[in-house]
Amino acid sequence: MDNGGKGEMRYYCCNGGGCDTKDYEEVVLAYIEYYHVRARRCKCGFYIFSVIKIVLIGMLPVLQAAGIVNSIPWIIAIFSSGILITESILELWRLKEKWILYRSTCNRLMTVQRQYVGKRENSGKEMEEYIAAVEAIISGEGDKWIEVSKDKKDDKDDSDK
Repeated sequence: MDNGGKGEMRYYCCNGGGCDTKDYEEVVLAYIEYYHVRARRCKCGFYIFSVIKIVLIGMLPVLQAAGIVNSIPWIIAIFSSGILITESILELWRLKEKWILYRSTCNRLMTVQRQYVGKRENSGKEMEEYIAAVEAIISGEGDKWIEVSKDKKDDKDDSDK
């Protein structure tokens, strides 16, 4: 199926039990790839914004010692704004939490997939258990994200008191 010239669109589901073992293994591999790519992007973003913040914070005393702050007073405002913006982006996008969540989900999917593939003489019952395990991991990812969101909100509410 075409999605506006952006390549092939894939659906990650098997409707009505019409999937054979190979089809479902391809779906699981697609999920593993999806979570791996998402984890890698979040990790990269987290490191980039963290390094930017550290560099900006580290430059403030250097600029102060060099006397640049006295000759160009608005330089502190620029650096402070950069630090504030970077920290806000890290908090808003929650890159670290997403990275950990996506990596954890990917690792659990790979573990279940390896266990299933290792049994190669899979019966219908084993396939059902495999599907149930994969579905539990994927739905669990959403549940964990809700928990992380609630924890962050609770932390914010506690700090407001």
